[in-house]
Amino acid sequence: MERASSSSTPTPRIERRIIEKNRRNLLQNLYSKLHSLLPNHASKEALPLPDQLDEAMEYIKSLKTNLEKMKEMKKSLMPPKRSHSNCITSAVQAITESPLVEVHEMGKNMDVILLTGLESYSRFCGIIHLLHEDGVEVVNSNFSIYGNSTLQVRKADNHNFEATEMSRKLKEFICGTCSSDVKQQLRLWDYEIDYDNWSWEIINS
Repeated sequence: MERASSSSTPTPRIERRIIEKNRRNLLQNLYSKLHSLLPNHASKEALPLPDQLDEAMEYIKSLKTNLEKMKEMKKSLMPPKRSHSNCITSAVQAITESPLVEVHEMGKNMDVILLTGLESYSRFCGIIHLLHEDGVEVVNSNFSIYGNSTLQVRKADNHNFEATEMSRKLKEFICGTCSSDVKQQLRLWDYEIDYDNWSWEIINS
């Protein structure tokens, strides 16, 4: 009975061999998985194991470097975050710094309109449309983003549209469009965009 029980129990030497064999099989499996992650790994199968490990370490370092570069690129592309108070301040400044309007009478039926600080071409076209609706003919126009925009207009003989009235109406139109633009901006600023949750795909060339 003792011989049967002793023969069924593996000796310590056999146990060590089994453990070592399992360990080597596990390492071989891990090496194979690591090697399969390398680009063009099929062409590197003939390399010795130490060289394969060196290739894997270099590849991991390159991935980390590319990741840092992509983070820096993401940071440079993101617009600076603006607080709500700064947005309101900018909106108030936009209203107070509305374009200046001057109407100069050049003759009986000829006026020159000088617009300073008018940065929107669509607003400039809106002024021309407003003058046409009031029966004022625009003879010549010149729009400038950074300088002065001018309009040379001609009024009909029976037109009672004085220079002061024309200036007041144009100012009301410009201030009205400024305030509507500011309201639109404030509505857009109410929506905060969380750029940190955006996902970026890393392309390794």
